[in-house]
Amino acid sequence: MARISNISFTLPRKAEEKLKEPHLSQERKAELEKIGDVMGHIAHNPPRDFHDAVQLIILYHIVIQLQVGCCSFGHVDNYLLHFIIIL
Repeated sequence: MARISNISFTLPRKAEEKLKEPHLSQERKAELEKIGDVMGHIAHNPPRDFHDAVQLIILYHIVIQLQVGCCSFGHVDNYLLHFIIIL
């Protein structure tokens, strides 16, 4: 778990560094700000919305992939059920 926390702290800082680059479009700057916000939040808090939940699942998958070498999401719909609104 320490590794996930470390990644969650490192990525927002890298996103902030990228924001200082003069050639970035406004759209890309907004994306990087969102990444920084989400990664900073999910490091120590539960996801706030669907976007946060998907980012957390992908981050978890990357860390497991790096440490173990294989991983399957399984039933992602079960993990995200709280965030999915069915009309």
